[in-house]
Amino acid sequence: MKDATKEVGGAATSAAGHDGPGDSGKGQDNSKETVTITVNGTNVPIHRGRQTVVQIKTAGHVAVADDLEQQIDKRLVPLPDDGAVTIKGEEVFVSHPKDSASSHKALFAAAPCGEATPL
Repeated sequence: MKDATKEVGGAATSAAGHDGPGDSGKGQDNSKETVTITVNGTNVPIHRGRQTVVQIKTAGHVAVADDLEQQIDKRLVPLPDDGAVTIKGEEVFVSHPKDSASSHKALFAAAPCGEATPL
């Protein structure tokens, strides 16, 4: 039976992927290792492995009511509130109040990856 959990972006693994706890081929559980992600320009420590969007929002001090997007290949990809992302480290996320995505995307559209410069 396939996993019905929504995983969004290039960091997610398929249902047949071997990126989960204990699947490293060496019998090690890497999901407890702490890595750093960036949320709204702030470095945030979080456990490696599958994290729900709500867990990422909580770790990054983002209001649960706000939208969260992941920067993938210089593009912002919206994350569903009931989704999840497989965290490997160095992922970049930005949040914004719901219904204000277009102005926020314009801010990042002209900036190279990792350089958020207001227009």
